[in-house]
Amino acid sequence: KSIHDTGDDTDDDYVDFQEFRVLIAYLCIYAGMYDAFAKIDGGGDGVDENDDRRIEKAEFLGGYRKFAEAGFVGLQDLAKSSEADCEAVFETIDCDGGGMVLFSEFCMYVKQCEKDKGTALGKLLSGKTGRNPTNQKKKTLPEKRSTAEPTVGSRTPDSTKKKQTSSSIMPVKVSGAYLPGSNTSQDLRNFIKTFQPLAEKTQTALNLRRTEFNYCDGNGSGQVSLAEVDGYVNSTLKKNFDPDYAHAVYKLYKPSYIQAFNAAKSIHDTGDDTDDDYVDFQEFRVLIAYLCIYAGMYDAFAKIDGGGDGVDENDDRRIEKAEFL
Repeated sequence: KSIHDTGDDTDDDYVDFQEFRVLIAYLCIYAGMYDAFAKIDGGGDGVDENDDRRIEKAEFLGGYRKFAEAGFVGLQDLAKSSEADCEAVFETIDCDGGGMVLFSEFCMYVKQCEKDKGTALGKLLSGKTGRNPTNQKKKTLPEKRSTAEPTVGSRTPDSTKKKQTSSSIMPVKVSGAYLPGSNTSQDLRNFIKTFQPLAEKTQTALNLRRTEFNYCDGNGSGQVSLAEVDGYVNSTLKKNFDPDYAHAVYKLYKPSYIQAFNAAKSIHDTGDDTDDDYVDFQEFRVLIAYLCIYAGMYDAFAKIDGGGDGVDENDDRRIEKAEFL
């Protein structure tokens, strides 16, 4: 997403058309890295209870010669090395000293080896795509969309909203703590109404959270990633509103989801430093509350960014002094 430099610091949450070819190439390359990683993780091919997306030293030393056919220069060289040299490489890859190699660390190692060898793959992974950066088309900005009255066509939110069976347990405040202001947008009110019931400390809310967490945790790992939470927000909004309007609300508050996720993922201390890339069930209630709260922060921020409500070319997710004053 950072290959094509438009000069706009705010566009690196997305892949544009100039970056799309590289994205497709990277999908194939990183899938190849994961295929090599998976041959060692768990002690062999296939997926069983020993596969945890982390390679311990014993697994690494017991299977590193399988890298000979991996198709990456650094891994092929590693497969030819002695066990002592391989152990030293393990310590290098395990950059956080956790005693295990994470997939992200594995990818960084493979990438660096390709770059050091000056291979074509290394150049591609460095972002050197051979494209001429000049004569790039200017990024097309979205049309201004008002957040004051969220409508789809000529329909109002009341006519687009589907029946919400959980509205009867919705308290005044989110988790007994956050009360949206009277001037908040209707978009924010609809967003909070969708998720607020899950954030409460009641048995009914707990039962709802169990169901929704299992839905969010698509791979059944007992933890949810940022990508899974992002998809969950989008699909849940679509269950409650007209699909077009639901997607517009999802996109509107999307910048706040990562803030909520990062704030929630370290709430439950398991003693395992490696689990802080995910949210577990003990953190899920707080995550839902944070989704509402940080969406509220973004709603307030957006009223100033660009000089007013709605989204137009002046909205860049940065508030300049003149806008603030």
